[in-house]
Amino acid sequence: MKGLFAVLTVTGRVKDPIESVVWLPHKLPRTTTPSSKWPRLAQLKHPDKDKGNPNATAQFQLLQAAYSMLHDPVKRREYDSQRALVPNKNGSPANTAPSSADSGPDTRQQEEAQAARTAERDAMLEVLRKKQTTQDSPVFEARRQSRRMQAEMKDLREKLSKEKLSKENREEEAHNSWSRYLSSLVLRNQESEEAKLARRRGQLDLAAAIRIRDRGLEQQKRSLCDLVANLETTQAEIARITRETDQEKADAEAEKRRREERAAQRAWAETLAAMHRKQAEEAQRRQEQERRAREESARRAREQAERERKAAEERSRRMRHETPFHDITGGLYTRVPYAIYEPPPGRGTPPPVCAHRGWWGKISGSHLCSRYSTYTRLFAFKCPGCQKVACATCRRVLRGERARPDRSANQSHSTGYFEDYH
Repeated sequence: MKGLFAVLTVTGRVKDPIESVVWLPHKLPRTTTPSSKWPRLAQLKHPDKDKGNPNATAQFQLLQAAYSMLHDPVKRREYDSQRALVPNKNGSPANTAPSSADSGPDTRQQEEAQAARTAERDAMLEVLRKKQTTQDSPVFEARRQSRRMQAEMKDLREKLSKEKLSKENREEEAHNSWSRYLSSLVLRNQESEEAKLARRRGQLDLAAAIRIRDRGLEQQKRSLCDLVANLETTQAEIARITRETDQEKADAEAEKRRREERAAQRAWAETLAAMHRKQAEEAQRRQEQERRAREESARRAREQAERERKAAEERSRRMRHETPFHDITGGLYTRVPYAIYEPPPGRGTPPPVCAHRGWWGKISGSHLCSRYSTYTRLFAFKCPGCQKVACATCRRVLRGERARPDRSANQSHSTGYFEDYH
């Protein structure tokens, strides 16, 4: 409360006692509570202490109003709700919208704000419960007094009724018989005027007492109704604050559950993403392994083919060097093992053996034989491996097959009949 109080100034009629007595913000903070400063300020501003000030009495009354307003939580809440609509000095309302920085506080700020609101409600509940306790006793006493007065009223009415009934009974019994009638006349004559007046005065006193008790009972009922209304207002305020507290706790629990659900969903999504990444990495690793295996298999196949090619070339080379050639009398070749021939003298060195025993394709037209360097007439054969071209007989020789014997010793290779029609 330090620095909270200011100099009292009253000019004309003041509508806001708090802001006229103390220096406060436009909206009264919830943490502002009466303290030892209030009695001291009241002592300083008492009219007896400030006799030179003509407005001392008005200022002291404002001070009392401010104290009662700050001390009563209900009046204080009403004050805040009323002052929230009053514009500030700059003309803007007091309950302006929060800034963008405060529009989305984090969870920690929300929890702190909730804790502050809970503490404030607990303090208000404590004050209201104390107030309810102080209100319970007058209500109980008023009800007890009302019951006592009702009992007294009942006794008085019964007593008055008995008096009236006894008089009527006496008169009725006196008229029942002549003897009683005569006795009643004697008794009437014997009854003095003073007794009659005393009996009459007693009845009037009872009636007056009943009327007085009746008015007192009505007043007591009205007072009891006011006390009960105040007590019910306090109880309703306690119930409202309790409902707000319970609702806020329920909302906080629901928000906590939603946060936990969102956290669980995020964790599950992260787990699924990690699983998908792991599966993708495994698939990529398997594809890489399969690719490397295919490349390794292709490399081995190429190496195997290269080794086979080199082995075939080596076999062909050995066959060329190890197979003898012989001349045949008359310029013709004699058949030797594996049909390896040499050209007759004057026709050059024979080409190396192809050793490709695959299917040689047939090509039409006149072509140069790779073995004898002569042209065929109609067609020839071409090796798919080394692209050698030869006639039918030379094809068998170049493939390393056993050659067929010549059908005619007079045929010459240059004519091309044997190759073309064989």
